[in-house]
Amino acid sequence: MNYESINKITDILDNLPRNSIGGKKVDINWIDLSEVKYNLKLPLEYRWFIENYDFVVLWGEPTKTVFPPEYQDDADQDIFNYHELDSEEPQMENKLVFLVTEEGEEYYFPIKDYQAQKEVFLHDPKNELDEFYSEDFLEFLLKEIPKNYYN
Repeated sequence: MNYESINKITDILDNLPRNSIGGKKVDINWIDLSEVKYNLKLPLEYRWFIENYDFVVLWGEPTKTVFPPEYQDDADQDIFNYHELDSEEPQMENKLVFLVTEEGEEYYFPIKDYQAQKEVFLHDPKNELDEFYSEDFLEFLLKEIPKNYYN
C-alpha cells in the first residue's frame, strides 16, 4: 500500500464534516468472516479504509462497508450483500460495486479469481460505458473527496 496516500487521505478525512464519514471502525473479524462466506477478497486499500473509517459520503451516497454478520443479509450498504444481490445480473457478477451515485454511476473493482482487483472502474449507465478510473481506492478518494467537499 502507498503510505504517502494513506497519510494524505487521513489528513483529508480528519477535516471533513463528522456526518460525511462513518463514526466507527469495522471489526476486522466481520471482514474476515465475510470474505470466507462470500468467497471474495477485498482489495487491501479498501479493506484499510473500512477498517479505519467505515464509509465516506460521496455524490450524495455512502460508500459500501461491511456490516456485522447478523445484519449483513438485510443491509444493502454491505458490500458483500450488495454484490450477492447485484451479481444476479450476469454483467455484474465480475464487478464489486462500492459506490452507486444519485445519478446511477457505479464505481467498482473488477473481480478475478475470487479477488477484487485494486483498480477502480466507473460504469456510466447513460452511455453504457465502463472505463478505468484510478489505480486503487486511495487514488479514487484523492480524486473524489475534493470534488465533493471543496468546490
